[in-house]
Amino acid sequence: MKISDERKGMKILIEAMEYLQNQYPLLFNNLFILAIGKNSDQIALNINILFSGFISDENSIIEYYQCADLFISPSLQDNLSNTVLESMACGLPSIVFNIGGMSDLVQNQVNGLLIQK
Repeated sequence: MKISDERKGMKILIEAMEYLQNQYPLLFNNLFILAIGKNSDQIALNINILFSGFISDENSIIEYYQCADLFISPSLQDNLSNTVLESMACGLPSIVFNIGGMSDLVQNQVNGLLIQK
C-alpha cells in the first residue's frame, strides 16, 4: 500500500506537521521525523522527514524505536497495529486515531493520545 493511500493517514499527518511548523517555527528547528518505509510516491514535503526504506532486521527496528521520543500512527483504518505494540514494547508513547482496537492498546493521556477521527 502506498503512503498516498488515504487509509494510511499520511496526508493528515503532513498537514498537521506543516501547521505546527508554521505556528511554532522554533520547535521545528529541533524536530526530525523518521518514517520507516519509503516515499514510493515521491511526495513533496515541506517538513523534516526522512524515509528509512524497508527494514526487516528486528534489531534495527528496535534501535529506531529506542532513539525516538514519540510514535505516531496516522492510520485511518487499523484494528490492532503491530507497530503500535512494538513501539509500546520499547517504552514509546503513541499518538493514534481512536479507531478499531486502538483504544485497547493506548490509554488516553496515560501511555499516549487517542485522537478522534
